[in-house]
Amino acid sequence: MRPSTAPTRRRHSFPDQARSRLRRIDPGHGAAALVGLLAAWPFLARAGLPALTDAQHHVYRTLEVINAWRSGVLYLRWAPNLFYGFGYPVFNFYAPAAYYASASYGWFLGPTAGVKFTFVLAAVLGAGGLYRLARERFGPLPALAGAAAFGLAPYLAYLNPQARGALPEALAVALMPWLLAAFGRLSGEPGARRLAPAALLMALLMLTHNLMAWVAAALGLAWAAWEGATGPARRANWWKTGLAWPLAAFGLGAGLAAFFLLPAIGELGLVQFKNAFLPTEVFQLVPLAELLGPARLADAAYPDLGHFVFRLGLPQWTLAALGLAGALDPRMRPWRPTLLFFGLAGAVALWLVLPASAGAWAALPGLSYLQFPWRLLGPIALAFGVLAGGAAQWAAARLPSAWATGLGLAAVAACLAAALPALNPLSWPDPGPVTYAQLFALEQSGAWGVGTTHAGEFLPASVLASPAPNEALLASYAGPMPDKVDRVSLPGGAAVDVIAHAPGSDTFSVSAPDAFTLQLLTFEFSGWTAWVDGAEAPIAPAEPEGWITLPVPAGTHTVSVRLVDTPIRRAGWLVSAAAGGVWLAVLARGLRRPAPVAPAERLPAGAAAVAVALVAAALALRVVGDAHSPWLSPPRTVGAQPTPQHPLAVQLEDNVMLAGYDLPQSQAAPGGQAALTLYWQATGRVSADLSVFVHLLGPDGQVWGQSDKYVPVPFFPTGRWPVGRVMADSHTVGVSAEAPAGTYALAAGLWQRDTGRRSQLADPPPGGRADAILLTDAFRVAP
Repeated sequence: MRPSTAPTRRRHSFPDQARSRLRRIDPGHGAAALVGLLAAWPFLARAGLPALTDAQHHVYRTLEVINAWRSGVLYLRWAPNLFYGFGYPVFNFYAPAAYYASASYGWFLGPTAGVKFTFVLAAVLGAGGLYRLARERFGPLPALAGAAAFGLAPYLAYLNPQARGALPEALAVALMPWLLAAFGRLSGEPGARRLAPAALLMALLMLTHNLMAWVAAALGLAWAAWEGATGPARRANWWKTGLAWPLAAFGLGAGLAAFFLLPAIGELGLVQFKNAFLPTEVFQLVPLAELLGPARLADAAYPDLGHFVFRLGLPQWTLAALGLAGALDPRMRPWRPTLLFFGLAGAVALWLVLPASAGAWAALPGLSYLQFPWRLLGPIALAFGVLAGGAAQWAAARLPSAWATGLGLAAVAACLAAALPALNPLSWPDPGPVTYAQLFALEQSGAWGVGTTHAGEFLPASVLASPAPNEALLASYAGPMPDKVDRVSLPGGAAVDVIAHAPGSDTFSVSAPDAFTLQLLTFEFSGWTAWVDGAEAPIAPAEPEGWITLPVPAGTHTVSVRLVDTPIRRAGWLVSAAAGGVWLAVLARGLRRPAPVAPAERLPAGAAAVAVALVAAALALRVVGDAHSPWLSPPRTVGAQPTPQHPLAVQLEDNVMLAGYDLPQSQAAPGGQAALTLYWQATGRVSADLSVFVHLLGPDGQVWGQSDKYVPVPFFPTGRWPVGRVMADSHTVGVSAEAPAGTYALAAGLWQRDTGRRSQLADPPPGGRADAILLTDAFRVAP
């Protein structure tokens, strides 16, 4: 037999295959991820979360999801313990994905850790998504410059996650570049293989943030249409292929999210959602000079200004302007459509943030759905990130490789350096254990909102007057199960025992000699259904509180109430199930016919090493800066210190000193008021969040007027006060109408909310009080 002359196939060893795969990995993805980790540094380096921001709202919503999972409820529409324990349908209307991501991690380490995890995830996803989007347009190094510009933009690195604690919005903005990349690929290469990921990303955005999802959808569809008309794969019938397929992705994504979207939209009239909207005349439009200014350490001292400080970022807008200018260069012709689109998108969004757009906000009511014009700083950062990549690409098109690489890395370094002040926010204390007792204390404080919202926008429409907390219900949380029975309303001889409680259901044993109306301390809402001994019973809302009431006949009965799916909720599940089947079929078709994938350009190893070294140096500077933060020492240039009308220097424990006060008038009539401003100063790190009291005391020590504040400076608890900074605390002291004429004393002090203990004076006056500061003993009350 003649030996075979067929060529033998070389068999590669496992190490060879592993090395081959490693060589195909783009180290730029790792560098972009490190940029995201730097942006999230405060969440990694500090315990807890910023106090009295929306972050705490998200912690308690995450707690509700975790407890629902532990009770066997996988999808939650009703938060049973919010709003003083009366329950709140927040999850029926508020996109839930951020809370489910937080709960997945928080299941093991607690809800606070879960929320921090999602903030970090958003930062890494955002930088990685911009890198992916820009790399497909330009190349690895320009993409890294764009990722740094986007991920370290002041709004995304500081204001949105740290000052506001806006977790769902942070995650939604992070998903935007991924959506645009998916829609761009689908427009250029229509087919099932590109349709499945684009639809899934659209669904994720719709389940992440109610408002930004529609901004992302509009931007993604516009980008797909533009790409279809001007991109390298443009066709004469682009409107059929380049737009029809992205529209299909939008529709399929909406179908996947229909289990949330249909009830959220269809049942909106059942809650007081109008409370969420601000009149257009109070929208905070931002002057261009403020936006163009560099991010400064002083931006974190926003109580001095009365509002947040909004910045585009000096490197961000500078690089974006250079990238847009590069579109005029003939050598940039292949990238011109991309630059023009993102330049136009960024310009329109920027105009809507400026005071010049006030007429548009008033004339177009749909815009008010965004609530805050400056929310568009997220999409602006995305557009500027792509344009920043274009600036680096312009350098690559005109300069030798070494120069272009140096300028690209310089752009990354500029973004890193400019972000460092924003990554040194004021300290925040560990909020302590996340418990329902703490939740109720926060809700009753008046400084945090009720039900984890500030305007009560998800109160059922049947609640005609918001009820006060029920002390018996709050106290029952210390027992094995909350007691939702309004026992004050029970008739004589009636007895009710709690048999079972779960999220969305309660069961009771009821006995009474006569028929009566049982009132439960749960808000009535569409879907709540009652049964008495297995037979459905009618329910009605109590007036004006809106609690559930139902008739119970005489005798002993088992009464149960449960939140069931309404027809529109069932329809949502059916639509999502059908869309899920279509999506799986599309995915299977795409996997059966994979297109050949060209090797992607990789960030050169040398440039990657320098980029990693730059991020590592920024992290090292941040570690050193945390230990020697200007917030830990008396201020020098961070704003002007106020001068009190009556200077003092009364030191209290907890590292707080009263530096003085303003008392414009020293007399008031019975039933009148007196204005007072206290000036507090942190003399060291304040470890607790303290509340303040002001008392008008008669000669016998009786309180005849007072002012109490849960947080001395709104949205700025004492645990975040910088050392040496004088904080103005304004009060209006009401004088009792029964106060007799005479001379009174005015005293002030601080107390710890969790224990009720007052802060003691370091050096109390002889014969004076140690738990209050005497401001004046010559305040007159006279008719």
